[in-house]
Amino acid sequence: MKSALINYINGAHRINRRCHRYRASISATQWSEEVRRMEGGKRFRFEFAPYQKEMMEIPFDSEVQMTVFQLASRLGKTEVCMNIIGHSIDEAPRKILCLYPTTSQAEKWSKETLEKELFETTPSLQWLVRGGRRNSSNTILHKLFPGGLMNIFGGNAPGELRRAKGNLLFADEVDALQSSKGKRDEGDQLSILWMRGSEYRDTIRIAASYPSEEGQSLIAHLMESSDFRKWITPCAECGKDFVMLREHVKYKENKPEEAWMECPESGCHLNDENRKEMMMQGRWEATKPFTGVAGFWANGMISPHPVQKGFKSHLHWVAQKEIEIEQADNPDRARHVFVNTFDANPYKPERIEAPEPDRLLERVEDYKPRVMLPEGVLILTAGVDVQKRYLEASVWGWGENKESWLLEHLIVNGAPDDPGTWNEMGRVLAGCRYPHPVGKELSLFEPGSRVFVDAGHWDQHVLPWTFSKQKLGVAACQGSPTINAPILGKPRLAHNPKAQIFPVGVNQSKDIIYRRLTLDFPNDGVSFPPGYVHLNRDATPQFIEGLTAEYGKEERYRGEVFTRYVCPSGKRNEPLDCLVYAYAAKDAIRPRFDKIRENLEKSVEDSSPKPKRKRIKRGGSKFIGGFK
Repeated sequence: MKSALINYINGAHRINRRCHRYRASISATQWSEEVRRMEGGKRFRFEFAPYQKEMMEIPFDSEVQMTVFQLASRLGKTEVCMNIIGHSIDEAPRKILCLYPTTSQAEKWSKETLEKELFETTPSLQWLVRGGRRNSSNTILHKLFPGGLMNIFGGNAPGELRRAKGNLLFADEVDALQSSKGKRDEGDQLSILWMRGSEYRDTIRIAASYPSEEGQSLIAHLMESSDFRKWITPCAECGKDFVMLREHVKYKENKPEEAWMECPESGCHLNDENRKEMMMQGRWEATKPFTGVAGFWANGMISPHPVQKGFKSHLHWVAQKEIEIEQADNPDRARHVFVNTFDANPYKPERIEAPEPDRLLERVEDYKPRVMLPEGVLILTAGVDVQKRYLEASVWGWGENKESWLLEHLIVNGAPDDPGTWNEMGRVLAGCRYPHPVGKELSLFEPGSRVFVDAGHWDQHVLPWTFSKQKLGVAACQGSPTINAPILGKPRLAHNPKAQIFPVGVNQSKDIIYRRLTLDFPNDGVSFPPGYVHLNRDATPQFIEGLTAEYGKEERYRGEVFTRYVCPSGKRNEPLDCLVYAYAAKDAIRPRFDKIRENLEKSVEDSSPKPKRKRIKRGGSKFIGGFK
């Protein structure tokens, strides 16, 4: 009993000394290195990414009204803001308001980033926020701590900001913010957030994001009003200053692993180690006059992160990404993402509209698939569009270099609720058999081919037919209502019958199709550009008009601008829809054309008659065992 009392008294003394000891207030940068802990208990160090230090100091400058971070993805802009938040909770309590594009994103950031990577890892913050435990004063989006509070909002519920106020205002991913589309429009969420701190003289305002589209990017607009600081690096060879850009990365054709960086001032040949060294020795330099807004811009060339698995260097990764963009089905979409997230620049998309029908009619070729397929055709797919009085189908051939060939366009008259119509369509497609120059015949309803049938409006009649022919490569498909849906989504099963239904991203598919239709016929008639669409005599003027019937209409979705294709009233677009379904069917096969060509040639060799081996008569013996 005596020892327990002594332990109690000693413990009380320790707690009393801890409660009353004096510790001078420290700056946000000091707090980050001395107090902040990362996952695994590691200390935060500016030597890993030295450009983050000034980004953390500037918001506290009394002359700075707002700080803007327009940085590439994964450069630590959110990490900087979390350190400022942690310092404000631990050292100088403030009323903190954080804004994310949607409430779900706000909740995800709070649970997975703020609590897991800041509060739970930093000992001095664990008891302040109760280690992420839930009660009435500490929820996912609302947290109280001694001397201050923290509220987290989603931009899709701007009304929540009405009664809030604070003197540390942080808006992340601002280019994904959208205006309210409800009956009562609360206005620009970012402007409302800034107004919430108007009654404090020391309010800190921070906006962070990578940009979106040119003319639509909110973060780029804010940057234009700032002093636009850039991370200037001295060349590791000549010492001359320049801003590292992706255009400085050079590599030989098909050898991205040998990529290097070229100094734009003196042409010095720099490797990835030089790039890292230059990043560590860089400095922020303003490129515009300071008018109260400090802006920081940097691209992915200053990335401090380790080399990704499978690559020899960061420069190798950049070069490989550029190659993948050029080889993508939709290079414009892939380039858009990389320019935003790596270059940290707004993207100006190349608007692709359907070519003039007369121009397509001029390039019609004279190949006859029923006589002989073009040599480049390696697989067949078909797309079937369902109308009230007829079914319309296009058979397409696909090959290497992303080339495609129109083989036949077929129409079967009859209503979709008539079983005879589907029987006739099955007979017509089964008869699509085409001899190949290698000596084999390619056809639909055989392994290696696919048929997609539109089940958008007549699914009760489409699904039984596709289910009955599922083993022959036939499936139903439906256009996805989401504007940025992928070309081919994950299939789902219908209730009765249990037929597969594939969602198809029609807008992205039409983006690719119209881009490919604009490719010019080569002068030599041989070297076709990647993705060239070949048309034969089945491409009648009526077919071409249907193929080019739609036009693109810009729409904003989650902070980005996409193209939604619209068919004008009175025009028929069945040939375009058939091509979209056939294109999605090709993606469902996931073809490796080099292997397909190899197997096609091998199958012909195996099927050719082999000469019989002559039987050699050997002199035998009359005795068993062959002894004479």
